[in-house]
Amino acid sequence: NKFFQVFEAMEEMNHLKRCLDEKEEPEPKMAKKEGFGLGSRLKDSDMR
Repeated sequence: NKFFQVFEAMEEMNHLKRCLDEKEEPEPKMAKKEGFGLGSRLKDSDMR
């Protein structure tokens, strides 16, 4: 059951990534930028 849930989540992530890659819409780009922003913020806090 757990494995299936993980697999399903991975499929969902892949689907979202495909949508982001295919579509040139403002919403996906915003989501991408937010994700990158969070990542860089975490890195900055780690560096300090």
